[in-house]
Amino acid sequence: MNSFYKNIIFLAVIVLIFSLTLVGVAIANDEVNIKFPPRIDNCPDYWAHANYLKNSDNVFSLNDSDVNIDDLENECVNIQKLGVCSNKTIMDFDKVPFNNSGDKGPDSGMCAKYKWAKQCKVTWDGITNNDDICNS
Repeated sequence: MNSFYKNIIFLAVIVLIFSLTLVGVAIANDEVNIKFPPRIDNCPDYWAHANYLKNSDNVFSLNDSDVNIDDLENECVNIQKLGVCSNKTIMDFDKVPFNNSGDKGPDSGMCAKYKWAKQCKVTWDGITNNDDICNS
């Protein structure tokens, strides 16, 4: 009976080693490069899209702010007053140069967003953490 338990434990260890080897090989051979974040927001981090500031009556509501948001539609609003570009509390990133085509390159809209965010010291997931965005 004692040798039976030894054989079972030995077999279980062999199966475990084999399974872990297969998992390790599968992870090492995984060539899928998943871009993070999978979707880049239209606005920088902690900024709000003007449409999200509407209440149930389709009226903009932003308390304790000097920003007039009644005429806004697609703009991003710096409701937290983040960054060093204090005169940029409202930005429309759907206009030139921010909407230029392409995901990379010095003339791309993403590069314009990268340069603007770095200059204003604003974080923007997928843009400010991608140093290759302005390289072609």
